[in-house]
Amino acid sequence: MSSIHGGARHVWPFAGRTAELELIGQRLRVRRGGGVVIAGEPGLGKSRLAAEAVREAGAPVAQVVGTRAGASVPFGAFAHLFPAVPSPRDGLTVPLRWVTDALRPRAGGDRLVLVVDDAHLLDHASAALVLHLAQRGDTRLVVIAGRGGTAPDAVAALWKDDLLPRLDLGPLTQAESAQVLTGALGGHVEALTVRRLHRLTEGNVLFLRELVMTGVSTNVLSRAGGVWSWRGELPVAGRVRELVESRLGDLTAAEREVLEYAAFGEPLDDDLLEGLVESDALERMEARHLIVCGREGTRLRVRPASPLYGEVVRARCGPLRAKRVKRRLADVVEAHGDRPDDALRVAVWRLDSGGRPDPAVLIEGCRLAWVGYDVALAERLGRAALAAGGGLDAALALATPLVMGGGWEELEALLPVPGSGAATGDPGTADQAHAEYAAARAYGLMFGGEDPLPVLAEAAAAIGDPRARQDVLSAAALLHFYCGRVDDATEHIGLTRSLGRASPIAAARLAAAEATMLAHRGHAERCLDVVEAALRDLTEWREAEPVLLPALVCARLMAHVFAGDLDEAWEAVADGERLIGEGAGWDIGIAGGCGHRGQISRLRGSIGDALAWSRDGAGRLPAGPVGFAGLCLGELAHAAALTGDVVEARRALDAADERTLPAFRAIDFTVELARPWVLAAGGDLTGAVAAALAAADRAAEHGLRGYEMYALHDAVRLGAAVRTADGVAETIADRLDRLADEMDGPLPPVLARHAAAALVRDPAALSAAAKQFEQLGMLLHAAEAHAHAAGAYRRLGGPRLARASETSAWALAADCQGARTPALAELTAPGLTARQREIAHLAAGGLTNRQIADRLTVSIRTVANHLCGVYERLGVNDRTGLADLLGRLDTR
Repeated sequence: MSSIHGGARHVWPFAGRTAELELIGQRLRVRRGGGVVIAGEPGLGKSRLAAEAVREAGAPVAQVVGTRAGASVPFGAFAHLFPAVPSPRDGLTVPLRWVTDALRPRAGGDRLVLVVDDAHLLDHASAALVLHLAQRGDTRLVVIAGRGGTAPDAVAALWKDDLLPRLDLGPLTQAESAQVLTGALGGHVEALTVRRLHRLTEGNVLFLRELVMTGVSTNVLSRAGGVWSWRGELPVAGRVRELVESRLGDLTAAEREVLEYAAFGEPLDDDLLEGLVESDALERMEARHLIVCGREGTRLRVRPASPLYGEVVRARCGPLRAKRVKRRLADVVEAHGDRPDDALRVAVWRLDSGGRPDPAVLIEGCRLAWVGYDVALAERLGRAALAAGGGLDAALALATPLVMGGGWEELEALLPVPGSGAATGDPGTADQAHAEYAAARAYGLMFGGEDPLPVLAEAAAAIGDPRARQDVLSAAALLHFYCGRVDDATEHIGLTRSLGRASPIAAARLAAAEATMLAHRGHAERCLDVVEAALRDLTEWREAEPVLLPALVCARLMAHVFAGDLDEAWEAVADGERLIGEGAGWDIGIAGGCGHRGQISRLRGSIGDALAWSRDGAGRLPAGPVGFAGLCLGELAHAAALTGDVVEARRALDAADERTLPAFRAIDFTVELARPWVLAAGGDLTGAVAAALAAADRAAEHGLRGYEMYALHDAVRLGAAVRTADGVAETIADRLDRLADEMDGPLPPVLARHAAAALVRDPAALSAAAKQFEQLGMLLHAAEAHAHAAGAYRRLGGPRLARASETSAWALAADCQGARTPALAELTAPGLTARQREIAHLAAGGLTNRQIADRLTVSIRTVANHLCGVYERLGVNDRTGLADLLGRLDTR
C-alpha cells in the first residue's frame, strides 16, 4: 500500500468501502446496461471509489468531468472524446447517435465503462447524452454526483427512473479512517489519534488527507517508538484552511460574527447567542448549514456545523477581535448561563481576554478543569490563580492536576512541608485545611516515586477534628493498598469508620480502597456493589477528588478481569475513556486505559492488538518513573514475548523495571507476570516457571489474589509439571483449587481444573478445560489446553484423538495474531490436499458419498477413500465432527 513518505501529495491509500466496492463491481458485471450513480458530499472519496471499482473490473474506460466553466458549452464534457464535430444542422438526435458511435472504438470489442465525474455540473447536452447511453444499455456507466437538487434533470432521471441504482456514500467510519491512516503513514497509528482525527474530519477523506499532510509537515503528527501520534495544537493553515474557507464562502460582517461566537462559545445556548448577534444572520447561517443546533434536554445548543469550521474560525480571528469576543461571551454567560461548566468557561474567557481576573474565579476554573481531567487547562488556570494572589487555595487546587500531569518535581515548592515558611503559606491549625494539604502532598509524593504514607501519618496524629482526621485516614487507607500494605489498608478503613459517619470525600476514598481490595481478592460481586453505591453519591464528592472516579472504574474492570468476564472488563475501560475524554490531555490516565486494553487483549489471545494498545500506552507516559509504567511496559514486554520478539520484550521489561513506581504495586503488578514469558521467549523455560512461582508468592504477600491466580496458572502453561521438583506441581494445583473456592466468577475454577488435569495428564479433562477457555473468550489459553490434551492422548496411545486436539489447537492459535508459546511450539497446520478439502466441505455440507461422487464425476469408492484420509488427518469420526472442525479452520 502506498504511503505519504515519498512526499508525493497525490499518493493516498484506498481503504474501507468494501461493501460499496462490491456493489459497484456487481453492477459492472451485469450483461446489459449496468452501472451505478455514486452520490455524496464533497471530500468523501467518490471519485477514488469509482476509480478502484473500474480498475478491478479491468474493462476499457473513458472518463468525462463536469465543470462550472464548461456548463455553458454543449457537449463540453465530451469534447475530448470527439474525433470531429458534426454540423449544427444535424440537430440533437444526430450528435447523440454520432457520439455514441464514436465511443465504440474505445471499447476495443468489449463493453466500455464510462466514468462521469461531477455529473451535477454537466451541460444539458452532455447530461442528455449520459441519459441516452443509460437507456441504450450498451455502455456501462459510473456516474458521480453531488448530493442535493442541483443536478440536471437528465442526470436526476438516472436514479429517479430506475435506470441506475443510486449509492449514497457516507463518511468513513472510525475503523475505515484507521485503515486509511495506517496505509498513508506506513505504520501503526495511536488509537487516540485516530479518534481525534476522525472526530475533526467527520469521516471526510479529503479533510483527513490534508490534516495528515499538514500534521506531518509541521511535526505535530510524528512517529516515536513505532507509533504515530498527534501531539500539540491543530495546525489550521495552508490547504486545510483553504478547504474550510471555500466551504464557508462569502460572509457578511453579521454572519461572520455568528460563526465567531459559535466557534469560541461552542456549544452555546441559542437564547444567549440570539442576544449577541442579529437574528436574521443567525437564521441565514443555519440555512446555509454553517452552524447546527442540537437539543440537549430542553435547551437548544448551537455550534459550527463541522469541528474544523470552529478550528479555522478561531485560528483566523485576530488577537484583538478574539479578546473582544471572549470578553463579551464571559459577560453574557456569567450573567445568564446555567450550565454546570459555565464557571470554567467564564474563567478561561476572562483569562484569555486580559484584565485582572478574580483569583476565586480562576481557582474554581482550575478545580472544574481537573474534574474534566483537562490537566493542561487546570494547570494554566491554577498558575494564573497563584499569580493573581490566590495563595494556599490556589496551590491546593493546582497540586493534584500538576502531579497527575507529571509535574511532581514542583511539588515541594508548591506545597512545602508545613511550618517551612514557604511563600504559599503554612496551613496553620485549621484541621480541614491541614487534611486537604496532607492529602495533596501525599498524592504528589506517590506519583513522584516517594513514600506518601509518613505525611498522612503525621497529619492524622496532629489533627483533632474527627471529620478532618477521617479525611486523612481514608486517604491513607487507599494509598496503603496501592503501596502493597494490605493489612495497614484494612486497619485504616476500620479506624476511619470508628470515628463515625464519614464525610462524602472520606466515604468515596474508603469505597475506592475497599472496592480495589475486593477486586484483587477475587470478591467481584462485593466489589461491584461497593462501586455502584459510591457512584450513586457521585455528585457529593467528584469535584473534591476527581481521581477517585477512574479508581472506582479501575476496580470494576479488575474485578471482571479476575472473574473472567473480559467483555465487561473491556466495557469498563471504555467507560473510563469516556470519563477522561479524548481531548482532555491527561496522558497518564490515557496511558492507563491503553495498558488495560493491552492486558485484556492479551488475555483474549489477540496478541497483535495487545502489542498495539500497550505501545500506545507506553507512548503516552511522561519521561522517568511514573504511574502505569509497569502496566503499559509490562504488557508490552508480555505481548512481545508471546510473539517471540525477544529483543523488544527484554527492552520493554528493562524499561518497566527502571520506571515502575514502588507506590503503584497493585496497579503495575502486571510487569511481574511478564517476566516469566520474557525468559521463556529466550529459551529459559525452567527459569520462566521459577519466575512465575516467585511472582505468585509476591502477589500473595501483598493480597493480590487475582494476580497470584494468573501467575500460578502461567507456571502450568509453561510446563511446571515437567520442570519442577516433586510436589511443586501438586502445590500449584492445590493453591489454584483453594483460590477457586475463595474467588468469584467462572475463571478461577477453570484455571484450577486445567492445572489438575495437566498434573495427571488427563486428556478428556484438558479438552474440557480448553472448551471452557474458549467460551470465556480466552483463545490462547484454549489453544494451549488443546495442545496439552493432544500430548496426553498420544501418551495414552490415542493418535486419532490426539490429532483432533492438535487440529483444534492449531485452529485457535491461528486466531491469536502470531502468538508463539511453549505449549504451541510443536503444532503444525493440518495438511489436506485440495481434493480432500473439497470433498470434506461437501460432506460437511450434508451431501452423501453418492451425491459427492456425481458432482465431482468420481467413483463412490474414491470419495470414501478421501473421506477416510480426511478423518485420519483431522482426528474426527463423522460428518458432524468434520463440519464443526472445518468451520473452525475456515474462520481462523
